[in-house]
Amino acid sequence: MERLVQRVPARLRLLCWVVLFLLLATAGTSPAGTPPPDEGDLLRVAVLDVGQGDAIVIQTPGGKTALIDAGPGKSRELLLAQLALLGVERIDAAFNTHPHEDHLGGFVAVLERYPVRLFSDSGAVHTTRAYENMLRELKARQVPARVARRGQVYKIGSGATLEVLAPTDAWFQQAAGELNNTSVVLRLTYHEFSMDLMGDAEVEVEDHLLGAGVAPAVVLKVGHHGSRSSSTSAFIDRLQVRVAIISCGADNRYGHPHRETLDTFRSRGVRVFRTDRDGQIRVLSDGSRMWVETFPRSRWQSAGATGTPKPANVEGPFDLEEIRARPVAPLGTAAPALSQPATAGDGATAAPRDAPAGYVASAKSKVFHLATCPYARRISPQNLQHYATREAAIGAGKSPARCCNP
Repeated sequence: MERLVQRVPARLRLLCWVVLFLLLATAGTSPAGTPPPDEGDLLRVAVLDVGQGDAIVIQTPGGKTALIDAGPGKSRELLLAQLALLGVERIDAAFNTHPHEDHLGGFVAVLERYPVRLFSDSGAVHTTRAYENMLRELKARQVPARVARRGQVYKIGSGATLEVLAPTDAWFQQAAGELNNTSVVLRLTYHEFSMDLMGDAEVEVEDHLLGAGVAPAVVLKVGHHGSRSSSTSAFIDRLQVRVAIISCGADNRYGHPHRETLDTFRSRGVRVFRTDRDGQIRVLSDGSRMWVETFPRSRWQSAGATGTPKPANVEGPFDLEEIRARPVAPLGTAAPALSQPATAGDGATAAPRDAPAGYVASAKSKVFHLATCPYARRISPQNLQHYATREAAIGAGKSPARCCNP
C-alpha cells in the first residue's frame, strides 16, 4: 500500500486532498433544487423573519424597493439587520396594511434609517402609541402619504407592478369596526409571476374579492398569520396558488398557523413555507420561472450585515407559464387538486345548501352563513345573529357568503 501511495505524484495527491476537503466542507449545506441565476436579474420578494408579525421587502431588477409592513417594535433590530443584509438603501414605496402593532411597530426605526419616498395605508386609525409614533415620524420627515384604494397601480420598475385589490371606499366604511378587514391587499405582478399579499384580511375580505372576480395567483402571503379566520376553501380554489407563505412567530400565543388553514393548503397540494420554521423566505422570479429559498435565522445572522448567506434550501425552478395554463375554477365553485371532496379543516364535509340548521351572521359583517359552515364557528358570541330562513337573513340586509353558498 505504501508503495502505491508513493507512486502517485505529489501534485496529484495534493489535488485529491483539496477535492476531498471541498466535498467535506460542503456536505450537508448544499441546498436542494436548482439555484436561480444571478439575483441581480431577478425580482426578489423577501418575507422577513420578524417573529409574530409581517414585514415584506420587494426588490426589482432595476433597483427599486418596496416595503409592506414593518413587523412589531420588539423585532426592529431583526428588521433592520435583514434590510441591511438585502442591501436596502432607500424605500421607494412603503405600505402599512393596517394599524396593528405587529405590522407597524418597526416603521419608526425604518424611517430613522432609510429615506422613504411614499407611504400608503388604508386610512384606518388606531389609538396606540405605536401608531401615533409612526404618524409623528412620517410628518416630521415630510413623507408623502396616500390612502390606498382598489384600482390603484404602482409601477415599481422593470415591468413590476403593485396593484391595490382592497379596500374600496364602500368596503372600508363597512369594515371600519374590524381593523383586520381594513387591510390593504396588494397584488405583485412581474410578467408571468403574481403574488397576493393579504395583510390580516379575513373571510369577509376574501368573499369581497371573490365577488369582485379576483384572478388566480402563483404565490400567496397568507392572511392573518395562517389564522382559521382567513384562507377559505373557496378563496384558495379560486386563486389556485402553488406556494403559500405564512409569517408568524415560533410558539406564538395565538396558535398560528391554525390546523384548519394548513389542512386547506395540504389537501390542494400547495407548498407551505413558514417563517417560524424556515426563517426568512425569499421568492425569486425572472418573469417566466420562480424559485423559493429559505434562510433560518442562525444562517442569515451569522452572515453579518454585508455577508451573503447561503440558503438552507432552494425549491424550483417552477415554470410559471405551465402554472398559468391550468384551468381556472369558476367563481362560486370549488376545484380541489385531489379527487376526494374538499373538507373543512377539521375533517367535516361542507354542508349541503338545504341543510336544516338555519343561518347565522356576525353583527359586524354584511354576509350570512349556513349555521353548519366551519366559518360560522369563528363568529364571536356577542356578535352572533341567528336567522330561521334564508329570506330572513337577506331581508336583514345580509348577502350569502361564498364560502358555503347558503
